[in-house]
Amino acid sequence: MPDKTPRLDFLLLLPSQAQKHVTRNGAPLLLDMITQLTFTTFEESDPPTAPEGGEVHVVGDPANGDWVGQVGKIARFDGNGWALVDPQ
Repeated sequence: MPDKTPRLDFLLLLPSQAQKHVTRNGAPLLLDMITQLTFTTFEESDPPTAPEGGEVHVVGDPANGDWVGQVGKIARFDGNGWALVDPQ
């Protein structure tokens, strides 16, 4: 059984999974990120030093700091860290 949906990358509940709330909350957060998408910056190489929750950026080349190895991905700051997804 796959652990994510094929198109939007939503996390799926798996049999006997502990902490179901973590997986269940991931889908609405991802949907919130990609729906009505607006970018704070586009192709920025450095993550902001003091991002606000909900900021969305497109990671540029070369990627630095927390974004190393994430070139071209969409990055959203959730208040604690960066969620990064591949654009579809």
